[in-house]
Amino acid sequence: MAEDPNDPDNRRELQSNALRGLVKTGFINAQRGLDDVTSRESDVLAKTVEGLFATASSASADTADKQIAEALKGAVQDIQTQIDTNFGSQLKSLIPALRTFGYPGLGGQELHTETLLDVRKLLSNFTKVRYEGYGGITLPESYNGLGARNLIFILLQLAGFYKAFRAEATEPGVHLIFIEEPEAHLHPQMQEVFIRQLAQIAQQLVDGTEDKRPWPVQFVVSTHSSHIANAAGFESIRYFLGTPAPGTHKGIRKTKIKDLRKGLKHISSEDKRFLHQYMTLTRCDLFFADKAILVEGLSERLLLPVIITKLEATEPEHPKLSSQYATVMEVGGAYAHLFFDLLQFLELRSLIITDLDAVEKQGGKACAVHLGTYSSNACLKKWFSGDIPFTLAELLTKKDSDKVFKNNRIAYQCAEEEDGPCGRTFEDAFILANPKLFGLVKKDTWDLEIEARSEAEKWKKSEFALKHAIQETAWVAPKYIVDGVHWLAGGDVVVPDQALALAVKAVADTADGGDVDA
Repeated sequence: MAEDPNDPDNRRELQSNALRGLVKTGFINAQRGLDDVTSRESDVLAKTVEGLFATASSASADTADKQIAEALKGAVQDIQTQIDTNFGSQLKSLIPALRTFGYPGLGGQELHTETLLDVRKLLSNFTKVRYEGYGGITLPESYNGLGARNLIFILLQLAGFYKAFRAEATEPGVHLIFIEEPEAHLHPQMQEVFIRQLAQIAQQLVDGTEDKRPWPVQFVVSTHSSHIANAAGFESIRYFLGTPAPGTHKGIRKTKIKDLRKGLKHISSEDKRFLHQYMTLTRCDLFFADKAILVEGLSERLLLPVIITKLEATEPEHPKLSSQYATVMEVGGAYAHLFFDLLQFLELRSLIITDLDAVEKQGGKACAVHLGTYSSNACLKKWFSGDIPFTLAELLTKKDSDKVFKNNRIAYQCAEEEDGPCGRTFEDAFILANPKLFGLVKKDTWDLEIEARSEAEKWKKSEFALKHAIQETAWVAPKYIVDGVHWLAGGDVVVPDQALALAVKAVADTADGGDVDA
């Protein structure tokens, strides 16, 4: 169906061949046969040469390609002539021996030879791609690393697609090339370089021709690689989300395609740039996780896996977070709120662990919780009230239901028991949850808060976390983290669509710099 972009009511039925004339496609599948182990050497790259020759031999191919193809045909024809002449004479010398067995028989037929050499079959079956070694020795393609072979295969395929496009009698309006999981066998740095240079590779193919005819190509790359997703940028990501289909039929799922360019358009360019740079620097796998945990700092990030392990050992009846694919991100209290919109857009069940950060007054000095009136934590302000000031007393009286918004929950310090002392930071709360471990003996609630803060200030965060993660493990986790982990572990998850076997569509720019609208 064709539709006028300026008039939705102006539509016309088109035959499928008309569409194929407008849009040319090419596919590079994930199963490329590079690691196939059989009794015969797997010459995948050599077989690709056959396709290049077929394109060069077509009637509408470029003149330069035709000349190469004709030269190959001429060389093969010379060989065929020699075979016909030499083998024919050799065969005649065998005739007396054949006549001994009654040949040629009553009809008196004579033997002659006709050898047919097919260039395509020669290229496919007898051409080998070799790698230069030492001492004049060359090695077969299977001796090279799978990553290098994968990359060479993709580049050869792209060259073949471009030549096939140029060989079309009528030039299509757009050339869509689908590349499935290019990260196979590629190390992380090579993955990033590949996706960043994909449009440039297309342009180099154009620059290598005499007329430099533009190639209106658009690449659609499916991937499970966080390195490729991060290198591509938000503007070109299409997120495939598998969800249960509406209705009563169990086991039926549907796929939602979420365009980050449109879904995050209300976020400022500065915040969007921060999110992308952060995820690139930290190699975040947020796009491929079932659940996410955002933590305040180093101590929480190092100790959280230990906390989860201890909880699951003591509470076997609870759902286990360790058996779910949960990613942990250290984002800091000043930046965690920048992830709220992204988490909501991805529909990713998430736990945000942050600090109370009590201060004496707005803009004032840090202090113990019972001495403070406000919180300086930007994450808490964004979660509960935006830019409207609110007091510590209001924070401490929030119910668990107040801490949940859609698919996300926030967790911050609370008293271990009713009317008990409350920590300002993770270290304070950890010490208050284990007073005997740290020698806290004072009975007064407020003295315990001050004493815990004083003890926490003696430690470097990394030393504190490593000691209690590795050496001293006889402790209990702070209540606010236990509550948050229970909530996260118990909730249902929405996962990437396994039927399509992809989670992100990373669409590279076209060779001429244009953006993809698909």
